[in-house]
Amino acid sequence: DFEAVMRGKYDPLLRYNDRTLNRIYYEFKRDYYQPVVVVEYRREAYLLSYNNIRVTFDTRLKKSGNVQSFFDPDLVTVPVLQDFYVIMEIKYDHFFPRWLDKVLEGFRYLRCANSKYCLARLI
Repeated sequence: DFEAVMRGKYDPLLRYNDRTLNRIYYEFKRDYYQPVVVVEYRREAYLLSYNNIRVTFDTRLKKSGNVQSFFDPDLVTVPVLQDFYVIMEIKYDHFFPRWLDKVLEGFRYLRCANSKYCLARLI
């Protein structure tokens, strides 16, 4: 199914009887979406069941415009960010815990909305 979608054939998405995939099918067909970039990164993830807190650290952000070779282990990629950059994402369900805010107080970081896909498309 993945290979068909990569070729712009979206009909396999309808096989799953899933609302989200049905919506994706409709939007991809309507707006003529097609794959344009492969985004690769290393992720270290942590989960705390309290408030469903998820923290991830993404490093080694790279990209390739060779989308047809998605599964090729030798896919040539280009760095998007320098290796010392780390993208930290914090997600939670209802409220940001005060204790986590205190933990982050001592670190230098830039708080911003971020998209690894958008970064890969810009560079």
